[in-house]
Amino acid sequence: MSIEWYAIHTYVGHEYKVKKNILSRARSLGIADKIYQVAIPTEESVEHGRGGKKEVVERKLFPGYIFVQMDLGDNPEEPNEAWEVVRYTPGVTGF
Repeated sequence: MSIEWYAIHTYVGHEYKVKKNILSRARSLGIADKIYQVAIPTEESVEHGRGGKKEVVERKLFPGYIFVQMDLGDNPEEPNEAWEVVRYTPGVTGF
């Protein structure tokens, strides 16, 4: 068992959609036990709008990337189902 974090490249602006699709596909294919977490790192920042109005907004720290904690198995030579679910999810451009 090799549980690690992996950076997944997506289209910018599609991070939340890809996260939802990965979790949905993992559930429907019965491998939700191999994908532990899907994270989109964000931070809150204060912006000053027109008229000096302050507004708290959430910004992505790494636009175009999500991070997936999953088990790729013991043999890195052969791809397993978790890798295939993530890699072939619509919106994922790189692993």
